Amino acid sequence: MNKFQLSSDHYIHVNILNKIRESNFSFRVTKISCYNEKHTAYPIFFHYLLALFFYNTAVNFPLRIVRGIQFLSLLSFNIFLFFFTELSDFLFYMKANLVYLSFPISYVFWNAKNRGLSARGFGLLLGQIFIYLVVFWLESENSIYLLILTLISLIILISSQFSFQFILLFSLLFSFFFLKVELLLTVISSLILFRIFFPTISKDFFIGQYYHKKNYSRFLAPIHIFKRRPDIYRDLVYDFWKKLFSKKTPKIKALYYIYTNPVIEMLYGFPFIWVTLIYIIYSGDYFSIQIIDKLILLSVLLFVFISLRPLRFLGEPQRYVEFLIPLISISFIIKTPNLFHFLSILLSTSFILFAILLKKYSLKSLDTSYEKLFSYLKKNFVKSTIIVSNDSDFSKFLVPFFKILKTDLLRNYKSKSHFNKFHFKNFSVHSSYAIIYFYKKYGVKILVLNKDLYDHKENENLNSKLKLKFIEKIGKFDFYKIEGLIN
Repeated sequence: MNKFQLSSDHYIHVNILNKIRESNFSFRVTKISCYNEKHTAYPIFFHYLLALFFYNTAVNFPLRIVRGIQFLSLLSFNIFLFFFTELSDFLFYMKANLVYLSFPISYVFWNAKNRGLSARGFGLLLGQIFIYLVVFWLESENSIYLLILTLISLIILISSQFSFQFILLFSLLFSFFFLKVELLLTVISSLILFRIFFPTISKDFFIGQYYHKKNYSRFLAPIHIFKRRPDIYRDLVYDFWKKLFSKKTPKIKALYYIYTNPVIEMLYGFPFIWVTLIYIIYSGDYFSIQIIDKLILLSVLLFVFISLRPLRFLGEPQRYVEFLIPLISISFIIKTPNLFHFLSILLSTSFILFAILLKKYSLKSLDTSYEKLFSYLKKNFVKSTIIVSNDSDFSKFLVPFFKILKTDLLRNYKSKSHFNKFHFKNFSVHSSYAIIYFYKKYGVKILVLNKDLYDHKENENLNSKLKLKFIEKIGKFDFYKIEGLIN
C-alpha cells in the first residue's frame, strides 16, 4: 500500500512508537500528536507492545498488524462461541463465523482501523472481550468475573480512548436498565487503579482528556462535524435530497455523503441486527440467549443517544455497536431459519463489494502532490526543523519526521472566539493568525502553504506580517522560509 493510501492518523501512531523507543521504552512520552502538545492524553499501551515486539513490522508492514488483530478477534469470538453455546454442531459454528465476517461495517475504507496503524482494532478486540466477560458474569453471577473485568477495563483505559468511552457509557446504561451497579463499579475501579499506579501520567491524562472533550463539544464540533453533516436525522429528510439534486455537487460525492451517514451505515453495515431485533421483539423466544439480546438492545440504545446532536462529539455512533457484532452473529443464527442465513450472508457480501468499489474511488482521488512534498522535505531538512502548514491534514503525515505545529486540542482555550482564531473556515485549515502566532511562540523555520485553502484576505494578512522567502513550489503547495516579522 502506498504511504498516502494510509490514513494521516497512521503517522501519529508511528510517531508514538518512535517516541517510546527514543525514551528507552518509558511509559511516559510527550508531544505525540504535535510539537506544541501541552498534555499527553492518548493511551499508549498498544503502541508500547508494538514498539517492544513488532516495531519493524508496524512501521514497514502496518497491514500485517491489522490482519493479526483481526485474526485474534476471530479467535476470541470462537473461544467465546465454544464456551457460551456448548454446542458441537460444525454447521452452526461455520454459519456463526460467516455472519461474524460478513458485517459490511468491518470493511469500510474510511475507518482508520483499516488504513494503517491504529488503536481502534486493538480497542475493538478488548471491548469485545469485555462484553464476553459480562455475558459470563451475568450467566454465572461469579464475582471472579468482576475482578477480571476490572483488569480488562484498566487495560482498555491505557490502550484505547474510544473503547474506554464505550465500556463507560455501556456500563452506565447497563446499571440503569439492569439495576446492577457492579459493572459500572469495575470501570470506576480501573480509573482509581490507574491513578494509584500511574500518578504522574494519569494526572496529565485526565487533564488532557477533560480539555479534549470540552474543546471538541464546545468549539470543534460546530466547525468540524456539524459543518460536514449538520444533523444525522436531518439528512434523511433534507440534506440527502439537496445534495442529490444540486448541480454543484457531483453525484458520486452526494452518494458518498449518503453512504457515510451513521443511520445509513447502521442499515447496511449491520444488516443482521435488524432481523435479530424483529425476532427479539415479536418471537417471544426468551430462553438462555435472552442475556445477549438485552445487551444488543443496549448497544442500539447507545447508538441512538450518541447520534443526537449534543453527544455527537463522542464519536461515530455506529462504532459503538461494533462491539456487539459477536453477540449479534450468535443471536441471528439461533433465531432465524436456516435458509435465511445464507441469503442474508450473500446480501451482506454485496454491500461489502460495494464498499470495495468506493475504496477504489477514494484511492483514485488521493492527492499525489502530498507524496512529492513529503519526499522533498525529508530529503532537504533534519528532524529538528520546526514546520507549520495551513493544511492541517497534510501536517499529520510529517509528525514522525519533523517538529510539527498544529492546533492542540489538549489545552485550555478561553472562549469560542479564541479557539476559532486558529482556523480558517474549518478545522482542517490553520488561519494566518495561527501561523503568525506559531512563529512568535515557537520560532517556526519553514512554512508549507496550500494557497487553495486561503482567500485573498488571508494571504494578504500573512504576507503583511511575516518575511517569507520563497523556496519551492510543488503542486498546490508553496514552500517558504520564515525570516522574521514585518514591523
